[in-house]
Amino acid sequence: MATDIRERYPLRTLVEGLSFPESARWRDGWLWFSDLVSGQIRAVDGAGQEMEVIDSPDEPGGLGWLPDGHLLVVGVTERKLLRYNGRRLTEFADLSGLTDYYLKALLVDSAGRAYVSCSGYDDQKATAPQPSQLILVEMNGTARRVGSDLLLANGMAITPDRQTLIVAETASQRLSAFDIAADGSLDRHRVWGRLAGLTPGGLCLDREGAVWVASPLSSEVLRIREGGEILDRISIPGNPTSCVLGGDEGKTLFVTVAALLPPRPGSGRIEAIPVAIGATDKGAPFGSARCTR
Repeated sequence: MATDIRERYPLRTLVEGLSFPESARWRDGWLWFSDLVSGQIRAVDGAGQEMEVIDSPDEPGGLGWLPDGHLLVVGVTERKLLRYNGRRLTEFADLSGLTDYYLKALLVDSAGRAYVSCSGYDDQKATAPQPSQLILVEMNGTARRVGSDLLLANGMAITPDRQTLIVAETASQRLSAFDIAADGSLDRHRVWGRLAGLTPGGLCLDREGAVWVASPLSSEVLRIREGGEILDRISIPGNPTSCVLGGDEGKTLFVTVAALLPPRPGSGRIEAIPVAIGATDKGAPFGSARCTR
């Protein structure tokens, strides 16, 4: 029986008054996240003190860093990948020719290749689910489709050995996995863990190879091992959208929380929860192996 971790570790609200926070990332002592409705990318320290705010021309989605330290930002509705050089956002890649619907999550690997998830249908209008692929963007901005048959692909993570990509399929209620080829292509699509009745979104890996995943509609985050066994689950008031392991020892689980039904700007927040098993490493240089949404 999974134990409610709140019996051992209390929730601590780190930031309040947000519009729709998601895409939590930890890098160099800062917690970064997108505030979708306000159109901003924000960074706060471990105490919740605001460090930086970036205004985006589009609804910002997934976040990730290139090897040169520049931040990549998903432009959700215009279907573009943007690059922030510390001064301004510019277009890095136009992905509108590779998908008819909006973009979602971002995962940048240690070589600087960016994986972008997207919807294969208009899930906001409740049309019938249609499969989609991921989009792989190279360092030079060229892009192509990889992977296959994903129903509402969402958060992603890469295992520390760089051999496997794990992706949440929200509409399929499961986590899936692919083998990563030398050129970044994805092969051998398989089920990593079935999550019947849950809605997996943003996720991250811990040092034991388990995945923490946000499940917005069931109002919880869950720790899952390969095969689908639930090791821990935490009830979160509201709708958790993403999670990431960070903090000084990599043992704080940061969870972005928004109101989905209906959306209520100003009600978004970030919770911080101490956990026993830390991140895959304390300072992944590009934030790539730990988490995205």
